[in-house]
Amino acid sequence: MLSTVGAARRWWRRALGALALTMMSSGLSLAQEAPAQTPPPPKVWGGMAGAGLSVTRGNSDTLKLNLAWEVARDRKPRHLSKLSGRYLRGQEAGALSVDQTSVTLRHEYMLRDGAFSFGQIEYVRDPFKSISYLLAPTAGFGYTVVDTEPTRFAIDAGIGAVWEKNPYEPVTPEVAVTAGETLRHQLTRTTTLKHATTALLASGNPKDGLYTFSIGIGTRINDHLELAIDVVDTFKTRPPNEQTVRNDIAMVTGITTRF
Repeated sequence: MLSTVGAARRWWRRALGALALTMMSSGLSLAQEAPAQTPPPPKVWGGMAGAGLSVTRGNSDTLKLNLAWEVARDRKPRHLSKLSGRYLRGQEAGALSVDQTSVTLRHEYMLRDGAFSFGQIEYVRDPFKSISYLLAPTAGFGYTVVDTEPTRFAIDAGIGAVWEKNPYEPVTPEVAVTAGETLRHQLTRTTTLKHATTALLASGNPKDGLYTFSIGIGTRINDHLELAIDVVDTFKTRPPNEQTVRNDIAMVTGITTRF
């Protein structure tokens, strides 16, 4: 009887040992066969779209609409393409007070040590500045002066041509010179400061220039939505007639989504 019990115990020990060896070998083989996890591919497409609407009724009746967008294709580490634009329209007491459109298509090629080349086409329409349309293809070089985690500051300059159509005047192409600078600074984890200045000068008349200045604050609501407040100033040094005001300032407020 004792010999039978001992034999049974020896059999169970051998069976448990064989099972343990089988499980260990299976785990090792699965670990060897498991494919290594590869990081996700870098995001190529991205951008933002925003809209704002304000309406007042009472002592003054106003209606203001603004749209802004940017679509970017970032083929790291060399190529970056962007299509950006802004549309402003407003009425006061039933009369149109602002009607402005600007669109820019731009491609940048990274060279080395912060330097880059670019080519772009800029389109502007602003009837209140007597600009039926302005088309300016230019190309040049730029440099990223600061490129850190909270701050990016870049400058650029270029040369090209400009076609500006004013009412009742013929279109005369001219050589154009451009200059610009952009700043983006992360103030806090959820708040960003944005600023940009551009200048477009006709070489035939250095006093004839179109300048755009913008500064704004964006506060993130969640991972995809942001509340944005921007001030946009456009200045035409040589308007086509004395009735046209040189300077237009607009405060733009809206909700922006990023994708």
